Order: sequence, then structure tokens, then C-alpha cells
Amino acid sequence: MAGDSTVKDAQSIQSPCIGVCKMDAAKQYCRGCYRTLSEIAAWSSESKEGQLKILGLVAKRQKSNTIPDVTSDQESIGVTESAE
Repeated sequence: MAGDSTVKDAQSIQSPCIGVCKMDAAKQYCRGCYRTLSEIAAWSSESKEGQLKILGLVAKRQKSNTIPDVTSDQESIGVTESAE
């Protein structure tokens, strides 16, 4: 049952989601879990190594957090394409 252990290993890493799902349009990641939309979408199918990489990016984003408080839903709705 090698397939079962692979799935079990991937599921053993807890998602960083805290249920505060508001996207920051400027920074292009969630204000709650600090993941991008693509990272959120890929989480459940990502390998354990991929999930650890995402958690590393999350930690870096948390350390450099300069997100201002949002007072209007319009500021936190939608994500525009990055110009990078």
C-alpha cells in the first residue's frame, strides 16, 4: 500500500488556513494564511515537499508583513494579475 502512505504523508502537513479568507490585491496573497491563490488551489494535491516549500514561503511573507488594515470590502476583493 505504497500509494496509501504517500497520501498519508501529504496529508500529515496541516494547511496554514485559519479561516480568514481575504485576498490582498496589492500583495496577491491571503491575509489569513499568506498563500497565493495558486498555492491555495494546489495545496491538497501538492506533495509533502511541495507543501513544505509553500510553508517556507508563508513564513517569509509573515515576517515581512506590512499589510495595512482593510476598512472596505472593495480593497480586499479580487486579485489582479501581477505585472512582474
